[in-house]
Amino acid sequence: MVTSTDNFFDTSLQIHHEQVFALYNQIEKLKLTSYPSNEIPIFINDLSSISKLLLDKFKSSSVLNYSEILLYRQTFNSLQKIVSFISQANITYHPTEVMIPAKELILEFGDETLFFTQPLWYLNYAIGDVWIQFASNIKKIFPELQFDSKKKILIQFPIIHKDDVLLGCVMGHELGHYFDLHSGLNISAELLPQLLLHKNLHKLQAFLQFKLQNTQITLSDQQENRLKHDLIKKILGENHLFNWLKEFVADIAGILLYGPASHFSGDSIFTFSSLSEEGHLVDDYSKSHPRSSLRSIVRMATFDKLDYKHNFDSYIQKHIEISEEKWRNSKIHDTTSFIDGHIRNDLIYRLKLNPDSYKLIEDILIDNLPSIIDFVMSKIPSSLHYNASKFKEVVPKLSKKISNFIPPNELNNSPVDSISILNSGWHAYLVHKDTLSAHLSENEQDYNIREVINNLVKKALTSAHIHRRWNHVNFDFSND
Repeated sequence: MVTSTDNFFDTSLQIHHEQVFALYNQIEKLKLTSYPSNEIPIFINDLSSISKLLLDKFKSSSVLNYSEILLYRQTFNSLQKIVSFISQANITYHPTEVMIPAKELILEFGDETLFFTQPLWYLNYAIGDVWIQFASNIKKIFPELQFDSKKKILIQFPIIHKDDVLLGCVMGHELGHYFDLHSGLNISAELLPQLLLHKNLHKLQAFLQFKLQNTQITLSDQQENRLKHDLIKKILGENHLFNWLKEFVADIAGILLYGPASHFSGDSIFTFSSLSEEGHLVDDYSKSHPRSSLRSIVRMATFDKLDYKHNFDSYIQKHIEISEEKWRNSKIHDTTSFIDGHIRNDLIYRLKLNPDSYKLIEDILIDNLPSIIDFVMSKIPSSLHYNASKFKEVVPKLSKKISNFIPPNELNNSPVDSISILNSGWHAYLVHKDTLSAHLSENEQDYNIREVINNLVKKALTSAHIHRRWNHVNFDFSND
């Protein structure tokens, strides 16, 4: 006898089967699109195979109970999210020139990774893995499935700045996150234990309250202090301190990889995001990111360590000093928030966050800043470092080319590296903007100088990249 429960179960299977079939059709349509990488179609084939297996599972003979339905539905939801990313990773939305330097650095590092991009309609750049956890779960559900094991890294960028290679220099910072979190270097994770030895952990105990749920448990003063210390370590290691450390590492790596261009692009974004209606910069606290004024200190310390300040010309040094000053004068809103949590059913706790406790956390990072910079420099291969002497020797010459409306792709008939080209764009924007403006005809005055420089840099990036590849082609004209 067929019951209403049986009918409901069969109906649930049918609904899920229809949803997966709809997604499968969308994946098949993605195969007809052109992509910036030959590896993306291979990845789409893997996604198609997963969707086919899910279709098979949502047949009444394959699924035994509701717990299995829920398991496969979770897989479907994760798959759908990845497909949504891929659907926007085509040539139309791809920031081609922005990605040239990034891909070159990854190739130099020797990592096998598939990068794909997703446009956003707000000013933000981000990078993250979208595959490892999902692939691990898929292997458990479908052990028979074979697919490409390369990491899949999603890079998000603002679509209105798709072709803005100057602002796109913030990719240096994002690559810092990549090397730290996704390449196996684990820089922040290795640094964290050192930071958790800082004396301020003891001072932060004054901002922590906790309560034992079991009234039969009593603690001595020594046990209570030890518990507070361990709780502070846990909270900082899972929240603000670790999050801020990751941003410190990425900022340092950004300058190490992209030179001053990483600073100027990041500073532009921070300034835009922090400008208040009253006309000053607001530099508020955040769980995910340290204050911009703190990050300014990080970038200046990195410049010092890499000896940039002795290699900047007076124009660039002036802009660096202006940046420092504006963040020193930024305003901080007084704010109080709390981190609440519990450990099993035994204990609940609350850490009070206000300007005083935030300052203690910030000082842990600043006191360790020299060793953080040294460690980042030691972990990222020296072959990827962009050095100050090259900046001084090459960038002003390329910048002069831009001031004459010449793409800065060559010096002495040799192709220039991508990072020098990017830095020459920023150098020209800061130093030669008035010269460029003066040379535009009256009919061209409305043409944005930033766009002029950007277009010259884009052409240079593409031309130099092709030139370098051409130089590595071996021709054999000998007769057999």
